[in-house]
Amino acid sequence: MSTFPFPLRALIVLILLVVSFTSLSRAGGQASSHDVPMEIGAEAEIRLTPVSDLWLAGGFMPVRVRIENRAEVARAWTFVFNSERNWREKMEFTQSLAVGARSVLETVVFVPGLGKASGGNTIQLRATVQGPGSERNSLGLTNYNSNVNRYIGSSPSQEVDLYAAISASPEGGGTGAGPGPGSSSGGTRSATMELGVVDAAAWPADWRVWSPFTQVVMTDREFRALDGARRAALMDWVAFGGKLSLYPPFAATWPSQPVATNTWGSGAVCAMASSLRYDKTIQPDEGPTLSFHRQLFDQARSDAIPSGTGEAFSLSRGSVMITLFLLLFGILIGPVNLLVFAPTQRRHRLFITVPLISLAASVVLACIIVWRDGFGGTGVQHGVVILLPGENKAAVFQDQLSRTGVLFASRFPLPSDTQLLLPADPSASGGNLSRDKQFARDETSVSGSWFASRQRQQHVLQRITPTRARVELVSGGEAGAPPSVQSSVSAALRDFRYRDRERKLWGADEVAPGRKVTLRALPPGWPDLPPGDFLGRAASSDIAPLATLPAIRWDDPVFFYTGRVEGLPSTP
Repeated sequence: MSTFPFPLRALIVLILLVVSFTSLSRAGGQASSHDVPMEIGAEAEIRLTPVSDLWLAGGFMPVRVRIENRAEVARAWTFVFNSERNWREKMEFTQSLAVGARSVLETVVFVPGLGKASGGNTIQLRATVQGPGSERNSLGLTNYNSNVNRYIGSSPSQEVDLYAAISASPEGGGTGAGPGPGSSSGGTRSATMELGVVDAAAWPADWRVWSPFTQVVMTDREFRALDGARRAALMDWVAFGGKLSLYPPFAATWPSQPVATNTWGSGAVCAMASSLRYDKTIQPDEGPTLSFHRQLFDQARSDAIPSGTGEAFSLSRGSVMITLFLLLFGILIGPVNLLVFAPTQRRHRLFITVPLISLAASVVLACIIVWRDGFGGTGVQHGVVILLPGENKAAVFQDQLSRTGVLFASRFPLPSDTQLLLPADPSASGGNLSRDKQFARDETSVSGSWFASRQRQQHVLQRITPTRARVELVSGGEAGAPPSVQSSVSAALRDFRYRDRERKLWGADEVAPGRKVTLRALPPGWPDLPPGDFLGRAASSDIAPLATLPAIRWDDPVFFYTGRVEGLPSTP
């Protein structure tokens, strides 16, 4: 017979369930700190704290670094972060930090990723510290077998409710077992979502804090409590296609109401006046804005690489020519060498003829390669530029495809806040990802396998670029009057289109910078612009393309410029 009465036993079981549930919910992505091993007498203490223990290798992994220098002199340490995906793609990122004498430095290092991982990927992130007193041991920051394709960031206050909502969903297992690796729906489908917790007010005002996530959930009160810089950083992340879901505080007391969605850039902000539950606010539905921008991206790619010209970027391995070369080389260094250059009576000449023939063959082979492929390389760049109204910013999405010849250097400068990613489909890079690749970045530049001699490469770049470029409505646009617009984009916008709030489509062949242009009415058709938005096509401007390897001879780029027309008349 039990020692405890039934009510007390029930209370104990309830407490244990709550504790285990809370622990389980925090196991999915709660960040932990890592102390760097230091030698005895090092007079320093270093601690690393990633934003989360999980990473799908997309965007940047923010790592908080705390260095306490107890020495009487200023010292510096170099941090080497090594990330690895599926044991074949390896990225090394280095950054040096200096600390004054007897002082403490706290900062955040943004470790770049190679590109968003899909299910079945293994991602590892390790760190090594080089400097005074460091034992140079490698620390494991993440070691994650990814079975998910969505990584949701949550504020601490919403963690338990959001975890319960995901756990109760079909994709979370429907049993409360959680969305982590191994959970499944009916034992037939793995979970596709994972949860991480981020305190927005405690991390810096930088959009890269949110870049590992595909969606972020917090309360409306928490969002409004953020200072202006942190709110702007979060909205920059939304502009790249992120989805921000805002719930009211004490959500369970609110009646259920429809979702109010506001688009921003390629992303959306969803305000929900109801309790957290598994509905379309946490489902991976692709909003109409992101879908429209994907159509523009595909159209830009089609215009930059017309059908049938993609073969121009394919590598010809020249198997027939190589076979003939090896056959001739074998004949020359074998029978011809033994019978003509070093006959039986003069075999000692082999010590001279073999090296000379080999050297000559190497020179000839190098000349053939240069003749066939040349130096540097050729490529195309295309993408979409989204002007963010009232922010003096633009979200740049760029895709580029290149084929290289002989390269003497692969390093090029790149701002630290620019995402440089591999395509989601490895076949887009010509199958080269089947071999080990070594990529490298530091605070100012990029090197390694991003560009290599005689390779076909594809890259995706994204950046929030400061700009004062905008398109303004100067006059008209009301009561059926033709609208007149003026652009401050540094390049002429060709095939200009504008849809007014009555969904009428207007256009012009070209809108040159600084000139007032009156638009003409157009019949309905592509593109299906959101009301109040414009669309134009341009080549190079001060916004795009983003520069990469200068040795590549890039064709004229194809970029679509879009966004909200500013100066619109107020809605009555």
